[in-house]
Amino acid sequence: MRNMLIIGNGFDRALNMPTAYNDFLKFYDKAKSLYNKFCEKDILAEALPEKYHDLTADSLANNKNVIYKDLFWSGIDACYRATLDSCCEMFCELLGKFEASSSDYEKMFIGKGFREINAKLIWMLARSNFWMEYFKKTKKKQGWIDFEKTIGNLLKELTKEKCDPICIDLFQCWNLNPSDEVVGEFLADQLDQLKDFLEGYLIIFERARHWVQEMQSYSGNATYFITCDVNRLENLIGSDIDYVVSLNYTDTYNSVFHGEGNVEYVHGRVRNPDDKNEDFTTVAGLVFGINDQADLERYRWVFKKNQIEQYGIDVKYLDYLRQNKDIIDSIIIYGCSLGEADIEIFEPIFLEFVDIKKKIYCYDCQGKNNLQIAVRNIIRDENRYEEQIKNGNIDYYVVNEK
Repeated sequence: MRNMLIIGNGFDRALNMPTAYNDFLKFYDKAKSLYNKFCEKDILAEALPEKYHDLTADSLANNKNVIYKDLFWSGIDACYRATLDSCCEMFCELLGKFEASSSDYEKMFIGKGFREINAKLIWMLARSNFWMEYFKKTKKKQGWIDFEKTIGNLLKELTKEKCDPICIDLFQCWNLNPSDEVVGEFLADQLDQLKDFLEGYLIIFERARHWVQEMQSYSGNATYFITCDVNRLENLIGSDIDYVVSLNYTDTYNSVFHGEGNVEYVHGRVRNPDDKNEDFTTVAGLVFGINDQADLERYRWVFKKNQIEQYGIDVKYLDYLRQNKDIIDSIIIYGCSLGEADIEIFEPIFLEFVDIKKKIYCYDCQGKNNLQIAVRNIIRDENRYEEQIKNGNIDYYVVNEK
């Protein structure tokens, strides 16, 4: 018999990966703060090619494409060195006070890909990002944040020609009004920038994690980054996995379990900076958005289906299930919220493949309650839900039962 594993962000977080929304916001704040310190010392100005030194901030923004390429090439070495200390400081903090110097960091991140990523991060920090600033202010007001849901809510407000004060103030920072015709194009561009920044964050942190693990294997005295019991996680989900569907952008499954398994990344994946054929001047092919909604048709760039088509992502997991449904023993779901954002992925799992056992792993008892509500919302028929529970085709497992 065969088993399929579907993993979401909770899988990476179970391995202590900093992939929560709050982690990304902390990274942005930290990097922004350190970038501003560099600006005070005119370090970034020194990193730019001399021909740009006398340009104003507006001129720099207007010459984005030309300067961007110069940052990659003629100015990249100075620009790269200028940020080593900031990145080192940031990752030492995130990696549990692991001691490292900027020279260590430079050894960790070599090659054209990492330098291009670094230039992209600097460019975004120099100009700020509408979505990141909006997320920060919304989180401060609400106490929590769901990036994709927040994007959808803001776009709905724009269609109704009303915005909250936070949104209006931010648009003014870019000399825009919510009613301007260019707002949709502006927000799409800002979302592309956010994807680039997210990809850079995940790539750099993944390399840092590998480097720390290598250092630990030699010294044996560093603070372990992955503090959870990997064996326990493998025992929970089992090692007999034939097909993995990842909703994440990272390659954590193969990385941690040292495999080259059949993993399908339905939302895209971060690129490999060690691959010389990768072009990091293009936008990161990460699916980051919401499901199709008729009232948001003018903002099609935010629809996940549209992004999947745009990036050429070949979604095959349903074909695999249909071809092997008679020999698949179970579908294991770990670290997924089963919420509205991914309902298009899970609807066929629960509605079409009723006779395949679904093993749903929950972080704690509250998580179990939330997932039970989510599955009920997917099935939309209480009798059908109870029947699957009774037949043992839906079962919940609490990982941290207290």
